[in-house]
Amino acid sequence: MNKDEILQASRNENRNKDIVELEILRKSQRIGGMVAIIVVCILMFVEGLIFQKQTNFAYLAIIFSFIAGTFVYRAVKSKSKQDIICAVLMSVFAVFEIAMHILNLCGV
Repeated sequence: MNKDEILQASRNENRNKDIVELEILRKSQRIGGMVAIIVVCILMFVEGLIFQKQTNFAYLAIIFSFIAGTFVYRAVKSKSKQDIICAVLMSVFAVFEIAMHILNLCGV
């Protein structure tokens, strides 16, 4: 494959896509996720320390679900051993927190 064929293949692959725009979208999604996690942590802090309420497992379920979703997607795309392990762990944590929240709602 010569230089011209490689350039043409790259152009065909990126047709109708602005690389800068896609990178901005990816970065904004990461920052948005981080902001959401920070807000959830603040809410947990306010509920726990200021209002003396028990742990709200729904907040933790949201955090772990977000992280698990990210790692599952990365694991499917990259097939990296580290991403697969993280995806499994975060998914287990998310399911555990969901179960704890449901048990908490039932009064157990």
